[in-house]
Amino acid sequence: HLVVVDQNPHFRKYYENNRANFPQIKSEEIIVAAGENMDMVVDNSVDVVVISFVLCCVNRPKQFLQQVRRVLVPGGKLFFVEHIREWDGEAHGYRMILQDILTILRLWPILFDGCELNRETLQDIESAGFSEVIAEKKYGPIDYSVFQVFNSHLIGSATK
Repeated sequence: HLVVVDQNPHFRKYYENNRANFPQIKSEEIIVAAGENMDMVVDNSVDVVVISFVLCCVNRPKQFLQQVRRVLVPGGKLFFVEHIREWDGEAHGYRMILQDILTILRLWPILFDGCELNRETLQDIESAGFSEVIAEKKYGPIDYSVFQVFNSHLIGSATK
């Protein structure tokens, strides 16, 4: 059973076109709403939440994570893949500086749907009140040098 929440109203068409390819999955109508305001999803009603490259774009990541905890059943899991602020300043200090500049000047967010390159996502997840957080920082396989600016990633899970 699948519930999809996405704030982009244009995603609905893509979702509807592809939903027919997976008749074995019972899916609800897509909910067009910001993740921070998914009050229409019932408390303790979702076994798993999967997000990828979401926490960089939501306006209030801490509020979003509270909503995720609210909708998860006890023992439910959040699985995530997110790009994050560079963590190795000695080896990649230039990346940290570039992430800050592009985000503070709002250049990257304007071009990439609100994406902020310098968020401390692991801290937000760890402070959201999950009973367990398992996360690993990794570098993504990005070939184009211009996109090395978001090469630092966080992959993991959090349990309610």
